[in-house]
Amino acid sequence: MLIFFDTETTGLEVNDRLCAIGLIEENEVHYELINPLKKVPPSASAIHHITNEILKEAVDFAKSKKWIARSPVLPEDDQ
Repeated sequence: MLIFFDTETTGLEVNDRLCAIGLIEENEVHYELINPLKKVPPSASAIHHITNEILKEAVDFAKSKKWIARSPVLPEDDQ
């Protein structure tokens, strides 16, 4: 099985955060916007086109982790 994984962030520094995460597995697409709880700088928005306005309604990372944890990308707890 091939799985394609993509993320978008608020920047490239250690303190930057996720603002989108997505994966494609077989015929399913999973994509979620994540509120990074900090402003996305214009330089990052210019690359991924995700704006602060778009992220106002996004879930925070704690809620998005639930579907990420169910993904086959991550190993089972016993592995």
